[in-house]
Amino acid sequence: NPKWRKMNLWSYVDADDAAEACRLAVEASLTGHHRMIVAAADTLMETPSAELMATWFPDVALRPVEGHQALLSSARAADLIGYRPAVSWRDRIEG
Repeated sequence: NPKWRKMNLWSYVDADDAAEACRLAVEASLTGHHRMIVAAADTLMETPSAELMATWFPDVALRPVEGHQALLSSARAADLIGYRPAVSWRDRIEG
C-alpha cells in the first residue's frame, strides 16, 4: 500500500547494505558528525517512482527518474564513506 510508505518516499535499506554502511563509517577517517542517507537504490514499490510521485505528490517538481529508482539519495554517503547499495528486495524474492 503506497499510502503507508509515502512518508519516506517508499525507501528502505537491506540489512546487508546497512551493515556495510556501518562498517564503512567506522573505518572512515572522518571526524565530527556527518549527516547522510543510507538507502537502497530502488523503492519498495512495484509502481514506477515517477508514477508514485505524480499520484501522491502532484505539486512537487521531480527530477527525471527511471523505473523504480530511489527518491532518496545516498550520494553523500557514497562521497563520504564509499557506500554503494548492493542489494534490492527484488533480488531477495527473485532469487
